[in-house]
Amino acid sequence: MVRAWRDKHTDGERVWLRRSRYVAREFAWLSPDRQDLFSLASSVITTRLLPTLFMKWKDNGYVLCSIDVGDAFLMVPQEELTQVTCVDASGATTEFVLGRVLPGQRNGSQVWHDAFSSFLHDELKITPCDAYPCLLRAGNSECVLLLHVDDVLCLVKETYLNNTLVPALRAKHKISLDVVCKEGDELTFLKRKHVMVSPNQLAIQSHPKHLGKLFELLKIKRSLMPKKTPGHPLLDEPDNSKELDAQ
Repeated sequence: MVRAWRDKHTDGERVWLRRSRYVAREFAWLSPDRQDLFSLASSVITTRLLPTLFMKWKDNGYVLCSIDVGDAFLMVPQEELTQVTCVDASGATTEFVLGRVLPGQRNGSQVWHDAFSSFLHDELKITPCDAYPCLLRAGNSECVLLLHVDDVLCLVKETYLNNTLVPALRAKHKISLDVVCKEGDELTFLKRKHVMVSPNQLAIQSHPKHLGKLFELLKIKRSLMPKKTPGHPLLDEPDNSKELDAQ
């Protein structure tokens, strides 16, 4: 049983949610030669692709959307008979035969991706890119999806999102979503915050915990006064000057 605090949004309000869930703990030495554990995942480059396209297509009715699928692995049937043993706080032992995949199973990401991409294809005719299967799109490009396990980044026409994609997903899955379409909107994908600063600027901010970890690894004291970096203060101000022509 794993317990953790999660930063969540509930009814538009940011809250800390304590989550407890039963997870699998598998060991590689039990079956070292498994060949079915490859899991498709996005890369740093592709996480920039959809935000870039959004800035170019937003005037054509497109929005940028992050979708989180709740209890994703628990929606996928086990591929083979799996028995587990649970020891509770009193020391009592109970054995279960699992009908669904548990978080922590070594092939969990693989079977989830296969199940979810098959669902998108069967229900919405959304197909993966042959060269990059975690990138999917609908036939007329009204919806482009980037899958990273149970986190989804979506570039989609707003009408398609509200009338087609969200109803189809909610018919089978428990989802939460954040949409960026105008100045001031923000979403989070893979711990990175995407904020629409202005009609022509989308800021992508890394989670502050990465800086804290970097300080810890490099043994940098936060109380140290940093050296001043040469630069003009106006570089940090909004640039409202006239754009240069193409030439």
